[in-house]
Amino acid sequence: LIERGFSAQLHSLLPVDSSYSESILQQLYDFVPASTYNLDEYVRFRTVRDVFVEFVKGIRISQLEGKDVIRILQPDIRRFSNMKTLVLLDGIPFDDHETILNYDARLIHYIHRYTGKYTFGGELYDGIVSFITHRGTLPDIRLDKNSQMFSYEFPQKRIAFVAPSYNSEKQAGSRLPDFRHTLYWNPEITPAMSTLNFYTSDMNGIYIITLQGISVDGREIRMQSEFVVGANH
Repeated sequence: LIERGFSAQLHSLLPVDSSYSESILQQLYDFVPASTYNLDEYVRFRTVRDVFVEFVKGIRISQLEGKDVIRILQPDIRRFSNMKTLVLLDGIPFDDHETILNYDARLIHYIHRYTGKYTFGGELYDGIVSFITHRGTLPDIRLDKNSQMFSYEFPQKRIAFVAPSYNSEKQAGSRLPDFRHTLYWNPEITPAMSTLNFYTSDMNGIYIITLQGISVDGREIRMQSEFVVGANH
């Protein structure tokens, strides 16, 4: 416990311990908006309906069964589609477009318009209109009493494991203490990687090797072994 406590303090003082850094999170989809409006750059209007009328291009309000619906101009056919438009507010879909049309536009930061066909929840949509509020939390919106909110785990930034290297003579002769307890971690091992290389630390003792994953046929793989680091080994 004393050794672990000491090594934990060294981690905050010296850059010698294993560390985890966030690698770049790639965009999940390659969807690029056909147009984007930053409402902070325009004169503010009271409702989304007013914003559409005043300056948003490629979107119009139509009537369907006595209700107002949002339609998107599709450049390939050069007309407004008669299919459904997927309308999102802070990522939440709204089938009742009038709720969004009457929404306070002063709370909205961005409007993104996407053309093309998209599937969502078993439905086919012709275009997406995505509204992003400043707060990103559906401010001042009342969901239908039959609605239910769920929390989803979205893609997280990848963690990159970083450990010291002692390839050169200068690195091998470094007097910086190396009190790592985790010597190597790699979540993306492939069959082509027949050899994995890493350096041990200054901490003597028994180290456990754990290999776990899922085979191509869905079976869980878990193997363990151990090795000893010490002056006599």
